[in-house]
Amino acid sequence: MYIAGLGATIVSQTNFTNNTFLSNAANLTSSGGGGAVYLDGGITLFNGSTFQQNNASGYGGALVYIHECFSGATNTSIAYSL
Repeated sequence: MYIAGLGATIVSQTNFTNNTFLSNAANLTSSGGGGAVYLDGGITLFNGSTFQQNNASGYGGALVYIHECFSGATNTSIAYSL
């Protein structure tokens, strides 16, 4: 998992609760995906989180899933993410 602004953050299982991902961008020419969160395997759950105004030069303005991922979201919104 890579989280905008934190560089490479390696997490295999996590739960995000009541987080806001605002105005993040992924502009890398190699992958260019997941403006706020880039998931590459593992288990990730989002609860009460907001993704707003995130963008990526490739796939997934707010977030992108690569390879074998399990993810769930409750009470989570994604808005204005390209």
